[in-house]
Amino acid sequence: MRRDRQRFQRAKVQVIMIGLGEPERARQFRAEFDLPFTVLADPSRASYQAYGLVYRLNVLREVTSPDSVIKTLSRLPRYGVAATDQDMLQLGGVFGVDSSGTIRFIHRSLRTADQPTTAMILAAMTET
Repeated sequence: MRRDRQRFQRAKVQVIMIGLGEPERARQFRAEFDLPFTVLADPSRASYQAYGLVYRLNVLREVTSPDSVIKTLSRLPRYGVAATDQDMLQLGGVFGVDSSGTIRFIHRSLRTADQPTTAMILAAMTET
């Protein structure tokens, strides 16, 4: 989403990221990755539960696939070991909420890499 910052700005769409962990971790994450949008923390996962995001107990196959292992090992030098405040079983999602509070876009991830395209998000948010 950072790459598409200008597209979101032109469409007058504000991006807010909600992650697991504590507020200080969210501030560090935003600074480390130079994110141009608000990053909030939800250590209790209340927003994840409220929006019906998937919490998977059986991810062994995906986590141990050869592709996943290679990606994880290649990222270790840059990112280190996963932070202890993260829950690898909690999947995310993308929601578009307009200024009146109406949810106009819903995408609940079914696997870690399951993300909508910027075009999909903007199409839903700019429909009249």
